[in-house]
Amino acid sequence: MREILIPKEDLVLKYSYKTPEKIYGYKKSENPSDWQAKCREKLKELIVCDFDFAERPVEIHHTTKLDFGMVHSLIMQVDETLSIPAYLLIPEVIKSETPVIAVQGHGYIKGVLGIHNDYHHAFGVELCRAGFVVLVPEIRGFGDLVNLSAHIDGGRLIYYNWGELMAYTLVTDAFQKGYTLIGDTVQDLYAWGSYICGYTKQQSYSVAGISYGGDLSLILSALDERVDKTFASGTLGSMTPIFERCYNAPAHCIPNILKYMDRQEIASCIAPRSLCVHYGELDVPSPENSSAAFNETAIPAYNGVKRFYGILGVANKIQLAISPDMKHEMDNSALIDYLQGNEIKNILKMEDIFKKKPKERKVKPDEFCNAISGNGANTDPYVIFINDWYYGTCTYDGDGQKSIVVYRANHLQDLFNTTPITVFNAVDGTDYSCDMQAPEIHYLAGNWYIYFAAKRNDANKCHVIQGGTDPNDPLSAPYHYMSELSSPNSNTDASIITINEKHYLLSACQTDTGKCIAITEMINPWTLNPDTSTIINTPEYAWEKQSLDIVEAPEALYKDGKIMIIYSASAVYDTGCCLGMLTYNQGDPLLHSSWDKQSEPVFKSTNTVWGASHACFTTSLDGKEDWIVYHAKVYNTSDISAGALICNIRAQKFTWNRDGTPNFGEPVETGTPVREPSGTKHGRVVCEVEGGIIGGNAKIIDDALSSGGKKVRLDKIGDFVQLDAYIYSAGYYTLTILYHNTGGDIEYKSLYINDEFIERLDFPGHCPMTNPSRVTTVLFKQHMNSIKFLRDTNDSPGTDIDCFIIEKQ
Repeated sequence: MREILIPKEDLVLKYSYKTPEKIYGYKKSENPSDWQAKCREKLKELIVCDFDFAERPVEIHHTTKLDFGMVHSLIMQVDETLSIPAYLLIPEVIKSETPVIAVQGHGYIKGVLGIHNDYHHAFGVELCRAGFVVLVPEIRGFGDLVNLSAHIDGGRLIYYNWGELMAYTLVTDAFQKGYTLIGDTVQDLYAWGSYICGYTKQQSYSVAGISYGGDLSLILSALDERVDKTFASGTLGSMTPIFERCYNAPAHCIPNILKYMDRQEIASCIAPRSLCVHYGELDVPSPENSSAAFNETAIPAYNGVKRFYGILGVANKIQLAISPDMKHEMDNSALIDYLQGNEIKNILKMEDIFKKKPKERKVKPDEFCNAISGNGANTDPYVIFINDWYYGTCTYDGDGQKSIVVYRANHLQDLFNTTPITVFNAVDGTDYSCDMQAPEIHYLAGNWYIYFAAKRNDANKCHVIQGGTDPNDPLSAPYHYMSELSSPNSNTDASIITINEKHYLLSACQTDTGKCIAITEMINPWTLNPDTSTIINTPEYAWEKQSLDIVEAPEALYKDGKIMIIYSASAVYDTGCCLGMLTYNQGDPLLHSSWDKQSEPVFKSTNTVWGASHACFTTSLDGKEDWIVYHAKVYNTSDISAGALICNIRAQKFTWNRDGTPNFGEPVETGTPVREPSGTKHGRVVCEVEGGIIGGNAKIIDDALSSGGKKVRLDKIGDFVQLDAYIYSAGYYTLTILYHNTGGDIEYKSLYINDEFIERLDFPGHCPMTNPSRVTTVLFKQHMNSIKFLRDTNDSPGTDIDCFIIEKQ
């Protein structure tokens, strides 16, 4: 039988798509106005959009007075099957006659009310504060309209699954309807334009949008000549890289669009009316960015639109605003300046955008930089220090996780970059068979135990496994399953607190008042007394209710007889997620009244570190310092589709106040050198490869998920990276290479030490988000040594080298 099979190496297996020449590309021989009319009609045809529809009734559902003005909750009736919400924001003092429609990118929360704000919604509130009448509509496919067929039997098509949040996307709707949802959405916006013009008694309105909302703003403004000013943020670049690189961006799926036009032509249809194209400087301005944001096509597209404005003699009506140190986010100050007719302040010139160099920070051998998990795979850290070793656990690699792993290292900063040791594999079909979360190691009653939450049939429960008896080694024996921790309030985030030599389980549970924290008496390390379970903390303050009403992830903290519980507050994906504190006041631990709650967070986000939460506590090697280990978000967004759930692990020293409470300070900025825990043994060197010499066609890639924010890509034969490492004393060292190989095949690279070939190392594939590392042993001479990695085979697609960690054996 094998003789008739055709091996894959005999086939050509390369997907290739050549973008067609645009039929409607503008030619100098054409009349500009005729060309615009032709483009508009074809665009309407492609998105199946028609503005000749009956007036849509709008009713005010509710009115609320907030600090920035009045908010009217609106409902627009599209037809007998669909109604669409929006929010009309009226400032106390109206300073502009022209109203604004603020179009969100994506999101689930009702951020426009000024209560829960994310970067897709908040600019509507800021416009209102500046004196504009603002209409903020929810859009199809997101928010309350996330699943337009939820009420149809058998009609629910789930394209993404973000934990418990299912997003019914634009693509799946198109599957059922036979055409893109974008046209319907643009019609909705047109109807809202009619409403806001009628409400304010104006003939025109302005439009501002970000990301997908920027795309919609361009299309709406091209088709509706009532729009006088357009501010499109994080968009305009060509759709070509999205389609050619198979980037999953349903917001851009207009069938056959590139045969006729691209965003450049759509934006040109806005002329001669005013247009501002906006980007953040850090919005990934590189060919590696396949999204609609600031990729390599953005500047050429802008220049093309600007040329067309020049043909019409209105080059002064279009401008590019690039905001320094901002990512894929709206610059509220620039937006307000533009709509008020002022010069936009504090923006970069186009020719300077790629010239700005990052701040250089030299890291000494006894320092490290956060984050300490290189590429964002890890959340919910827990760390203990035993007998010169740090041991760590965390939630690893998202939904579907069926194993518990333990990390082990002599250095805290290396812990979550070591090769994980699997200590327990779940049995399929059990109540703990999927999505293991927040594991913690505890030594109780002569045994090691790991407590964790797991999911089956969408229900979370706490469980426990038992290990060995050696108090100095949590890995001294295999772990085996003991039991579910049965209690009405033990659903997630199981942790142990000891009060008066008695052990209690802390956990989080869902109630009618949100997610709460409970305490339950333990009969033994694997059995609870369910009758004692008590809720001791519920969401009360605004900082505990950002995006969702949540308090969770309780951790005990002890100091000189004082007992505290540090917990996470607000939704984990919200940028404002932070830490709160309860203090035990010597009463019955099972009574709510025995716990005093601090009214303000004890640790919260900054302008550079977002969503600092889910913490644990350990010490330095010499016991003289206390350290907090926590996770924070990689991206400054509360939008799950934009990476809000991608976190990395961070560590820093903290001190104590005179009253015995912790002083955590502020989260240390990414890239800022941090002195390692006192007592750490020398002999460890960390080498960021972007600081070395690169050759061939190797290139440095910006990557927020990499150590130091950069990595080196070795794509072709002859590509190499070489750097020098200072070694304290000669001998054998462990060399750990952190890498990313997103391809499916094992790749090989040759390692040279001091120009001598050592070995070829294999780099397994499918590793974009799992902290992969390759470990080998190397003999180094004293003082300066050179390390070189060379690509000498034509493997595909290439391996990205992140950094080297060298440690004396």
